Amino acid sequence: MGNIYNMFKVEHDERVTKTPDRISYATERLAENDITCEVKNEETGHIHAWRKSDDRLFQFWAGTGKIMNREERGIDNLIDILNK
Repeated sequence: MGNIYNMFKVEHDERVTKTPDRISYATERLAENDITCEVKNEETGHIHAWRKSDDRLFQFWAGTGKIMNREERGIDNLIDILNK
């Protein structure tokens, strides 16, 4: 049991160390597309961004690519949604 826990912990720690780079990449991509965004939590990669057409808030996690309440994942999909 301990070995499995350690394996998952190592994988988790490796993912977490990439979060700052993923935040930078996401915010750069959003800026390139003239999309307003705000980093809410640097540890989790939580970002708020607003859709251009109606200023609706969308929540995104750069570390996982999760878009709240959406099936789609990833910064490219988020940009597509926000440019509508």
